[in-house]
Amino acid sequence: MMIHQQGIYRHWKGNHYLVLFHARDSNNTANREDLVVYMSLTAPHAGAVNVRRLTEFTEEVELPDGSRGPRFAYMGPAPTGTDPT
Repeated sequence: MMIHQQGIYRHWKGNHYLVLFHARDSNNTANREDLVVYMSLTAPHAGAVNVRRLTEFTEEVELPDGSRGPRFAYMGPAPTGTDPT
């Protein structure tokens, strides 16, 4: 399973992230999990690089109003010159 595209995503709590690339856990040969490598665009953690399992990145979560929505919602492509891939 892969994310439909790289670009800017909004976390359900409101922060914005740039998906850099996809990776696989090379240490777990029995179950090579797909991972998402992404960078925070929101202060105070802007520039911090994070890794999350693809299944977690793409899952739906319960929102504060009780509805369900994506943990990360695609907002659009990265502005030209900001995507390091």
